[in-house]
Amino acid sequence: MAQIRQEINILDRTTPGGGGADSATGELISLTTGSYDGTVTYYFEAIAKVASGTYTVTLQRAGTTTDDATLTFTETSYTRKRVSFTPGVSEYEITASGGVSGSLRAARIVITQNTAPITKTETQIEIGNSEFNKTNTTKQALTNPKYWYFDSTKWDATTAFYAEVTYRISSSMENVTIVLQEDDGSFANWTDKVTIVSAGTSTSPDLVRSASFTPTSGRNYRLAASITSNMENYQIYNAKIIVISTNSPTKIEAQYLLLNTPDTLSTGLLDYDTYFDPAEWVSVTNTYIHEGNGVSAGTADLKLQEDPNGTPADITGSTITDCIEREQSSALTMPASAKEIDVNVTSILSAVNASRILAQVSIDPVGGLIPTQGTLFINSKFF
Repeated sequence: MAQIRQEINILDRTTPGGGGADSATGELISLTTGSYDGTVTYYFEAIAKVASGTYTVTLQRAGTTTDDATLTFTETSYTRKRVSFTPGVSEYEITASGGVSGSLRAARIVITQNTAPITKTETQIEIGNSEFNKTNTTKQALTNPKYWYFDSTKWDATTAFYAEVTYRISSSMENVTIVLQEDDGSFANWTDKVTIVSAGTSTSPDLVRSASFTPTSGRNYRLAASITSNMENYQIYNAKIIVISTNSPTKIEAQYLLLNTPDTLSTGLLDYDTYFDPAEWVSVTNTYIHEGNGVSAGTADLKLQEDPNGTPADITGSTITDCIEREQSSALTMPASAKEIDVNVTSILSAVNASRILAQVSIDPVGGLIPTQGTLFINSKFF
């Protein structure tokens, strides 16, 4: 049997909560259970803290008051928690309530699928950021963009690519256009690749997916948007690249998103923990890369550390120096056992917009072993 891990990021900001009975944060995501085959397990994961009392974070069916997963926090420092759940719908939001001065740092859905062969899967890559009260009337990228780089050698079988965004507008008297843009391979000469929202007028958070598009290998992609009048404003909550792989894929590029929104120009561990468990990868050969998103001529330095809440230790190969728009490390030596991992900004004179671990995955189509090559990480446990 082969097993792989996917994740769906929900939150691109640190959001306060508490005091309300059902305080939806506005972020929406799609969860299509039909995109995964085999034995599929779904987890809801969040990082939060509270000054006192109990802070409750739920995964809620969008537009309803039905919760499919609940996490409670009494910890006064940021803590990551996970619970399994059974999906009931294809669109979710999160709520946060209770306690005093609760703070939600991250929220995500983690998916593991186990079968031989894996015939289909879905990969979501976060490219959004939470940006409110935007009034630009000419098309502009996000103030703090995340980037996706397409390398055709990291994918195979049949792939369909889409872009997706959660947005709202302050008044339906105006409208907003949101697009996915493609560069020339050097973060210049950006052109529109596909329209996600055309003349959108939704005054409540709305999740919209584009038509399919064909990415160009060697190019970077970002979100851009505009509104028809600066008398009103619009908000971006999150955004994704969606890759649907069918016909027994043996190559994908998945992610572990850590830093999901710009840091506050602070150094040290940032409390955006992710959970790495080698047992979630079976009969695969993976190369892991640390990727940071920053600004042109960026000067921030960052690295990854395991066991950030105990005895932090550097992950070999994870250092990124002078993080520009999209900067990658060398191949990582990942922990041999299950560990939490956080990003540590060691020097910062410019903002870091995102930090993620890319998992470049080669799947054994028959669920057997693939020989180790070079610095690749392999897990050969069978279920």
